Amino acid sequence: MSGAAGGTRIPRAAVEQTVKDYVNKILSKIPGFKSAKISGSYNQPVKQDFGDIDLVVSIETDKSKKEVKKMIVDYFEGLSDKELPYLNTEKHKGKKAINHGEIISNLYPISGMPGEFVQIDNIIAVSESEGEFKKVVLDYPAEIQGLILGLVKTPLLEEDPEQVFKRMGIKDVPSLGPNQEYEFHLDTSGLSLKIVTLDENYRQLDSNIIWESSDWHDVKKLLKDFNLDGTFDQFIEKIKKFKNPRSKNRVKGFFKTSIKVGPAEQGTPKGDGKQQALDTVAALEEKYGSFAVDLIKPLLLEQEGTIAIFQVSLNHLTKII
Repeated sequence: MSGAAGGTRIPRAAVEQTVKDYVNKILSKIPGFKSAKISGSYNQPVKQDFGDIDLVVSIETDKSKKEVKKMIVDYFEGLSDKELPYLNTEKHKGKKAINHGEIISNLYPISGMPGEFVQIDNIIAVSESEGEFKKVVLDYPAEIQGLILGLVKTPLLEEDPEQVFKRMGIKDVPSLGPNQEYEFHLDTSGLSLKIVTLDENYRQLDSNIIWESSDWHDVKKLLKDFNLDGTFDQFIEKIKKFKNPRSKNRVKGFFKTSIKVGPAEQGTPKGDGKQQALDTVAALEEKYGSFAVDLIKPLLLEQEGTIAIFQVSLNHLTKII
């Protein structure tokens, strides 16, 4: 079995026809349905079989995404067993759909393989522009996605914010209050600019969105110094040149959160590649920079017969300077 729905792996040759059948017989009957586009690893030509099919499903509607997802789940549950089978796992026994995050997962018959079913992950967008944005993001390899998620946090640390806003065409930006800063955020729904309130350790206490875009060209404008179609190593070489210590920390933090090596991936080429990428990004930040060592060395030398261990925050040192 493969995936939470309990499907089987599908060969590349069967994907396109399976999706065509699924769209014609199932998705096309959803009110407001506009398009369904294959995303993810299928668009990386190396793989020849897949544990599931990722579909960006665009619905034009005035309803909220929560309402649209409930409507789709209710529709799936009401289909006959011949149209849509039950999920093949004990955890979801008696169900035809799993509703999680922005995704609805179900099983569907594999074209040309009688009795075999593949898991389809329907990634829901409530407009075609959001759907296009999601597809662009999800078509990147996981390692590049993880880097870009962190990189959007860095331009306002590396550049003059006013120059960044001018480049992005963002006007009438509200002024900052105490312990606040501007921050860009990226997810599969779009790019946004927020005002965030931080504590003394840079932990976020509150945030307020002041600008949004679902145009991928805005991401390219924001990250103008990066070739977003470049290799992982090319990204890393650019990141090494960041001036602000917080910039590398942001990339490292988001990458660690985004990239996970699952139990089934351990010991596989895919898992080894992810782990190598995690190790490479983790090495971007040393525990003690040379400046920090120079600061604490006199303190260590003053200790007679005592070994002192100090926790040094590069962020705090930067603030002191």
